[in-house]
Amino acid sequence: MRSVMQHPIVFLDKFLDSDLCDFIVKQGKKLNVEQGTVYEPGSDKESMNETIRKAQTAFFEKGHWVESIIQSALQSVNQTTWQARLTSSEPVQFGVYGQGEFYGEHKDIDLSTPINRKLSITVQLTDPNYYKGGDFVLWGLTGKELRNDEWRNKGSILVFPSFLKHKVEKVTKGTRMSLVQWYAGPEWN
Repeated sequence: MRSVMQHPIVFLDKFLDSDLCDFIVKQGKKLNVEQGTVYEPGSDKESMNETIRKAQTAFFEKGHWVESIIQSALQSVNQTTWQARLTSSEPVQFGVYGQGEFYGEHKDIDLSTPINRKLSITVQLTDPNYYKGGDFVLWGLTGKELRNDEWRNKGSILVFPSFLKHKVEKVTKGTRMSLVQWYAGPEWN
């Protein structure tokens, strides 16, 4: 847990090549994109709640080559920063935020559900010049709001403990696309 306290967020600026991001977007658009859901507090059931989240999502199948790219980045960060014990991962989510869409403040883990997410990873796929708004905002361990214009850079990756609160602000123009994946494991110690 000490390593998480010292380095709660890892940012990899422009980690993925722009052309690779474009190819991932092309593959993502072939998926069955639907209205994004949220977990009901205190349960393991998902529902559509547009007061919390309004965005389109789809999932790449487990084992898809996109997952291997995300997994490689996550494992490298984890080995050099936290050495967290991870036992499983969920499918990679392809997210599309059009004008007026957002994801309100939330954490990727709810202690009352059986899912024990430990690390979250998000990948920015869209050039920041193609949309306005849609900033990813994170709250640090002390509750201080963190934001950084570089987080908008195409191909950039953020990795953070799933218990940190975060949001995607409303997109006011254009479309923002991203990847998200969650890794589970035993509780932090």
